[in-house]
Amino acid sequence: MLNHYEGWSEAELLILRKSLQGQSVNGQVLRTSIAGVSVEKAPFATSGGSRVTTLKRVQYALWLIGETQVADTASGITVNPYQNPWTSTIKRTRVNYTDY
Repeated sequence: MLNHYEGWSEAELLILRKSLQGQSVNGQVLRTSIAGVSVEKAPFATSGGSRVTTLKRVQYALWLIGETQVADTASGITVNPYQNPWTSTIKRTRVNYTDY
């Protein structure tokens, strides 16, 4: 896997992650109507999917930093505080058949 944020510090990545999470949560008002006047805006140029991918890349870079801290015995960290976003998002579903 490619580290898109090689050379960034943990503090810089945490600030970037917080900013990306804030953008995902806040969103943008696309249509509003007040007193019979309707205003419509164009959506973001970048889709929400690209923002999620960027957030996963930042999380992966943080996970790599955590892995190096775990490997360094002098750090005293024994468990990586960050999850690998590419392995933690794998979900399995079970087929459920119902009779009608």
